[in-house]
Amino acid sequence: MLLLLLGCGSPGTPLPPSLHLPQPVQDLRATRKGDVVTLTWTQPSHTTDKDSIRQLGQTLVCRDVSPSAGVPPANCSQPAGKVPPQPVPRSSGPNPPTPVAASFSEKLPVELQTSHPAWFALYAVQVQNPRGRSAGFSNAVSVPLAPTLEAPSKPNVEVRADGIHLFSSGNLPAVPAELARPELEFFYRLSRQEEPPAANAAPVVIAETPAGSAMQVVDHSFEWEKHYSYNLTPITRVKSASGSAEVQGEDSPAVEVFAHDIFPPAAPSGVEAVFSGNPQNVYIDLTWAANTESDLAGYNVYRRRAGESPARINSELIPTPSFRDTQVAAGNEYFYSVSAVDLRHNESPRSAETSESVPSN
Repeated sequence: MLLLLLGCGSPGTPLPPSLHLPQPVQDLRATRKGDVVTLTWTQPSHTTDKDSIRQLGQTLVCRDVSPSAGVPPANCSQPAGKVPPQPVPRSSGPNPPTPVAASFSEKLPVELQTSHPAWFALYAVQVQNPRGRSAGFSNAVSVPLAPTLEAPSKPNVEVRADGIHLFSSGNLPAVPAELARPELEFFYRLSRQEEPPAANAAPVVIAETPAGSAMQVVDHSFEWEKHYSYNLTPITRVKSASGSAEVQGEDSPAVEVFAHDIFPPAAPSGVEAVFSGNPQNVYIDLTWAANTESDLAGYNVYRRRAGESPARINSELIPTPSFRDTQVAAGNEYFYSVSAVDLRHNESPRSAETSESVPSN
């Protein structure tokens, strides 16, 4: 019994004191627009000992360059920037701490873009404790170092029956001689955005035009009666040993357009009229070539006699290219024409007339 009691009171192995090192960031992300690189990440809420963080120090932003993407920076002896101490994530009752976002932006030095245009800028961050110590690098992210062309003027736009026409005023900016390299491809991307934009809706890519060329594009994928904006973005595509990557330059000013459909279908063609029936039931059958517009709603049929004006004789739109006129009388000649109507009630001109006679009894 004495031995048992003595064993229960034996102290365990002593633990080393905590260094209070913030856990390394695991969700570092990088984006580049023009010359500006933006890093975003979530501030750590626990130490490497899994204790809640009470206070944070500054964050070092580490940058290196490499011909390959995804390689972590070799060291952080000369950080690209320093982010002041950020708020500490706090718990709310039994719930885990609310994540706190952090960010850093820098303008890429021009000499990096021109001296190594097919290389990558590699980034990682080190979150320190108040004593300036960290548990190491975050995950590594990279962006291409390739330069981008200047933003062009906004595109010209015209709404026509066959689509929205977009074109440049002359040629788009060309590639300067000092940037012409086999591993770099320069072009301009035309994008469309519905206005007002829906939440999280990405722009729709309409076309791409090589730098130095004139742009002439017809957008057929829009919807009538909607508002849109279009802009041009210079794109640099980089071909390297690790694959292909793209850099977006600054957007052109946007041009806005209302896709208002005021364009009627084409006038129907090939209208023919044929008399049929018997003395008790006479009629004239009409047929014509079908229209091919995707927004066709139907047809109207117009009839007149000699010396009269045409009058519509159908009460509702005719869905197919045929019609039977039963309101005819013996001994009369009738003249017929047909129009097409779209879903927005735009009516085409009438077709060329055709005529048919009903014999006398």
